[in-house]
Amino acid sequence: MLVTALDVFLILYLQKLGFRYLEAFIIGLLAIIAACFAVQVALASPDWGGVIRGFAPTSEIITNPEMLYLALGILGATVMPHNLYLHSAIVQTRDYGSSPLEKREALKFATIDSTVALMLALLINASILVLAAAAFHSSGRSDVAELAEAHSILSPLLGAAIAPTLFGVALLCCGLNSTVTATLVSVVR
Repeated sequence: MLVTALDVFLILYLQKLGFRYLEAFIIGLLAIIAACFAVQVALASPDWGGVIRGFAPTSEIITNPEMLYLALGILGATVMPHNLYLHSAIVQTRDYGSSPLEKREALKFATIDSTVALMLALLINASILVLAAAAFHSSGRSDVAELAEAHSILSPLLGAAIAPTLFGVALLCCGLNSTVTATLVSVVR
């Protein structure tokens, strides 16, 4: 509750300074999350051929209900409709002019912005899955169901004492980013 309250005050302060500061804060959080998971994935040394093959859809996704359920969960975690709503609200804060050409250019940049954000979300979500497969599944620990359990066994599985700390920092930044965007969606409405 205290972190959320501080988060709201930080958002209000950054908005007072200007929306660019708030965007920089969110981008900073995303960079920390990406860096933490990149290091953990590198420590896990996944089978990159298998990772790349895993991105290619197969007919089994449709015929196997468990795979379909997992694929829909990944899609939902990546698209995050509240963030799309937030992106459309952010566009409204821009001074883009009133001519059709200026509006078209604003739409082009909004599309690029949303696409980059969705691709970054996909990469972060994929890195979480790659980490779980490389660290837990390949070592026979497919029974890990709780974050605390994942946190405690990362160090012995990856052979690095920093792994659980990186995991915790990434999760904290994810939580902060979620509360920031959820708060912004509430404020923008």
